[in-house]
Amino acid sequence: MTAPEDNYPRAAPQWDAFISHAWEDKESFVRPLAHRLTALGALVWYDEFSLKLGDSLSSSIDKGLAGSRYGIVVLSKAFITKPWPQRELEGLVARQMDGRSTILPVWHQLTREDVLEYSPPLANKIAAKTADTTADEIALQILSVIRPDIAGNTPYDELRKIATSQAVAELEDEINRLRHDFEEFQCPHCNALLVESQGVPLDERERDWGMLRSFECGFTSLDGYTRSPCPSDPKFPNIEDYNIECKESPKEPHWKWTCHALPKTDMARLLSLGHGSGRTEQEAREALLNHYTEAARRRR
Repeated sequence: MTAPEDNYPRAAPQWDAFISHAWEDKESFVRPLAHRLTALGALVWYDEFSLKLGDSLSSSIDKGLAGSRYGIVVLSKAFITKPWPQRELEGLVARQMDGRSTILPVWHQLTREDVLEYSPPLANKIAAKTADTTADEIALQILSVIRPDIAGNTPYDELRKIATSQAVAELEDEINRLRHDFEEFQCPHCNALLVESQGVPLDERERDWGMLRSFECGFTSLDGYTRSPCPSDPKFPNIEDYNIECKESPKEPHWKWTCHALPKTDMARLLSLGHGSGRTEQEAREALLNHYTEAARRRR
């Protein structure tokens, strides 16, 4: 007689595999394995990926067991002595007997004798062994079982690169190379884009030439030497690096006062502020300070 619950359709599995393990084995093996399987495209129920703050541990694990097509069991000395992993294993065994999942054992620093003493049925199953196989290789072995579509349609060398993080390293190298190639088109202080680059003569007879480069932020360089500073340069001059001199011109009917900023430092000499004019000395000073504020505001 068919059990009542079998009259109802079962939900499609949500994960490719559930990883059962003891927490003592996380750092040495389980976490790297989970990350490699995920990077390869497998959907893995792993507590660090699947549990959130406030979740019920038992119900979440039961959900992971029920929603996974395979159960990866990382057998170790810690696993054998723990009651909680034993509960997970019992759940996986029950599902395997019911035809709803398959156990994939991994022997982590265990011998066949260790596993045989713990569980003779598990000792008779073909298992991956960390004693002579890396986490990368074990991830690829498991992938070929739980996701044959990925393993069968992707070149092995490409999968191996992903599993060993070589692909990420190569991508980072390429990004760094492109960043280095792009640097000549960006301001070295704020990454503002290059506006103009042209050759200019360095002497009156035009025997020597240099490259004048101008950027959106106002930074200008000639053969690598600053001609006009970038506001993001830590050496950008402060207004205190100038002496402000104001003079009255009685002959001017509207702008009687003019103020000039006289540089006191080498960097201040590279930033010309022009002059400020006004009907009063205060207006002229404010106009000059506005010139400085505008120059210092670019790209900050």
